[in-house]
Amino acid sequence: MSIVTTYPKSKGYSTGGIPLIERTDFLMMPDHELVAAIHQVGATALLSREIEFVLRVQGLIESRLVDSCVQLIWITDTGEQNVPGAIVICASDPTIQEVKALQYLEEMHANKAYIPKPIEERDYDSSVALIGAGIVNLITAMTLVENGYKVSIYSATPEPTQDEQWRKYGCTFAGNDARIFSFNESRQHHYHGTPLDEAANDRYRKLVETNGWLSCPPELLQEEDLEWIREYEAYPQWMFEKIQHEIIQFNRESYDCWNRMILDYPEMFHNSGYIGRLFRVYSSEGDLLKGRKSEREIGAYVRELHLSDYEQELPCFSQALNQERLSGGIEVKGFGLNIHKFSHQLINRLREAGVDFYWEEEISSIKYTSSGRVEALISSKRAIKAKHVVASPGVPSANFLQGMASDKQIGSMLGCWLTLPNDELNLRYPIKVGRSGYASEEAAAGANLIPGTGPDGKPLLYLSSGHGFIGLNPNNISKGHLNSLAKAVHETAESLFPEVYQQSLRNGLIPEEPRYCIRPWTPSCLGLLEVKPNAEGGLFILTGGHNTGGFAQSPAIARAVLDAIEGKANKMHFLYHPERLRRFFNFVPKGSGLLTYT
Repeated sequence: MSIVTTYPKSKGYSTGGIPLIERTDFLMMPDHELVAAIHQVGATALLSREIEFVLRVQGLIESRLVDSCVQLIWITDTGEQNVPGAIVICASDPTIQEVKALQYLEEMHANKAYIPKPIEERDYDSSVALIGAGIVNLITAMTLVENGYKVSIYSATPEPTQDEQWRKYGCTFAGNDARIFSFNESRQHHYHGTPLDEAANDRYRKLVETNGWLSCPPELLQEEDLEWIREYEAYPQWMFEKIQHEIIQFNRESYDCWNRMILDYPEMFHNSGYIGRLFRVYSSEGDLLKGRKSEREIGAYVRELHLSDYEQELPCFSQALNQERLSGGIEVKGFGLNIHKFSHQLINRLREAGVDFYWEEEISSIKYTSSGRVEALISSKRAIKAKHVVASPGVPSANFLQGMASDKQIGSMLGCWLTLPNDELNLRYPIKVGRSGYASEEAAAGANLIPGTGPDGKPLLYLSSGHGFIGLNPNNISKGHLNSLAKAVHETAESLFPEVYQQSLRNGLIPEEPRYCIRPWTPSCLGLLEVKPNAEGGLFILTGGHNTGGFAQSPAIARAVLDAIEGKANKMHFLYHPERLRRFFNFVPKGSGLLTYT
């Protein structure tokens, strides 16, 4: 990407390493010299604040003297105007103008990442093998079955029927029986709120104890882990702002899908502790004001909570409010449910629809043909082949994704859980709590509270919080670092519900070792969706790396998988393409060779 400006580059923000070529002399060149100069610099985009120059270059493009692939952008502060053949970027701040132009160019670049090939005839007997039995693939399986595909599911874990074996399970079942859907789920956690921010981005190099996100001994990190960190550090805040908007749009798309699913399968949600309301509470007035503003901007805001609302609907927060440990709250669009109960019902429904499940089959590698097509997935028991294969592996084993652009992009992120009795508290609604002034503040800026029931039917309250990076190897778990991360969820519980928390400690209801799950996480916070042809004449599709949003986005992911199989366009195909940002920012991991789009 060669971007030319006819004005001096704005100061005060990072381009993320993208060179902007300043050529103010272009403005004064006669046409023949200008044409030669544009060719010489290999310009793919021209940014100018001079409308006369823009119109002149547009004339050269129409005369075929300048390549029509050159993107012409007029930057202005005078209000949007229509300029045929050019893009108009309008903002009052010159730096914001430039950032918006870069965001637009990245969008156009991303659109080229993956173009599906339309299928001539739908094969309703096509077999689809799904690798992984977490919530993303369970929703994908249901979507495929509903559309007439024959599905089989292979999982590396045992069938998740015994909660005491949670360490053997993936993220869906390793965490407690609770999830929240919100428009902000899986958001760009590293966006600081302004696209011009150049604040330090060293959170993966600092331990949780020193207000970072690293939750394992630094000496355990390998070169591939450091490369993952360097990739995160390469991306500027204006790109994170764009990613934030994209993730929220996928969440909104999924929200509509979830609501349709609730109407189609009401008993499945009713039996899973579904609660169709969501509240956010904040520990400071400043956080409350910011939260109210951001939820309104994304269309999630429902109403402000008043004192009477707490008395009637959230009485367990009255003490925290009276003691000023909370400043206030709002109701937003969203819901909560018990993910284990919901997933078990999905598994049963899929079995009734003819889906075969194969448990304890870990995939060791992908076998390729000499032409680079996926021939089979090699498990501990067989070579798995199907017309289409869809893998959602969570944090994959070391060699699973060799040969894929997504290889080494999915890291391991710890999240901690705590369970309290809920009979006294009687919390009836899922809550997202904004935290500040606690330990591990950077790695645990919020906590989730979700009501549920235990195996004996007794009411429970599940709390989750924390982000602890342990590298690409999910086995890099250190007891001391895990306990440091778990402080976040313990502090939240003790601050909001001190009597119940202390009583639970005395009664031995809080285990010494924290419960945790390991979330699949990418350097950009974007999910991954990679599509490759396979030897059966179908597709191999990889989905994953959705950080905290696999559950929330699963209906949108399932739709993107179905669209890929059926040769239909879907924006997730290019926005979640694994090479999208690497190519635009020219980030080439060491030893990877030149990256090319599939």
